[in-house]
Amino acid sequence: AAPNCSETALIHIAHILARIASVEEGLTLLLYGENMNSSEEKSPTGAHLIAQFSKKLLDEDISIFSGSEMFPVVKGAFTSVCRQIYSTCEGLQVLIPYSLHESIAKAWKKTSLLSERIPTPVEGSDSVSLVSQESQNIMAWEENLLDDLLNFAATPKGLLLLQRTGAINECVTFMFNQYAKKLQ
Repeated sequence: AAPNCSETALIHIAHILARIASVEEGLTLLLYGENMNSSEEKSPTGAHLIAQFSKKLLDEDISIFSGSEMFPVVKGAFTSVCRQIYSTCEGLQVLIPYSLHESIAKAWKKTSLLSERIPTPVEGSDSVSLVSQESQNIMAWEENLLDDLLNFAATPKGLLLLQRTGAINECVTFMFNQYAKKLQ
């Protein structure tokens, strides 16, 4: 990431990449590049670059945005691009070496611990709205990460990877709660 690149621009880029990955031709382009049968020198395809960047974001190896309020949004946007890719058997096979399931699970565990530490707001305090906004943001990010993990279950191999993260029970509970909300 370039130091002068804005979070908003990265979010827009991620949305465009997610749209590309959502159609078969776009996914093929991201997975294999333009020349699928070319024997030329191999450079990393779009899927590899997106996975590398997303992993760095999730592992917080990129310090440029670390203090920003938009950092979870940037992480979520690029994770959703990876989600488009790993929801297919071919895409998952390409992304397995990056262990995104482990990075997402690690980020979820960290966020889960943060959500438990948020103090209960005291009535009449000025910090009530600040604390509730912060807790809503953390809970939304936690749910987003659980949803990302749950989407590994789209393929048999992905389900195995999800099971290895140790978060499968939480994902099932999350899925049940989402289903219960829809029924209401």
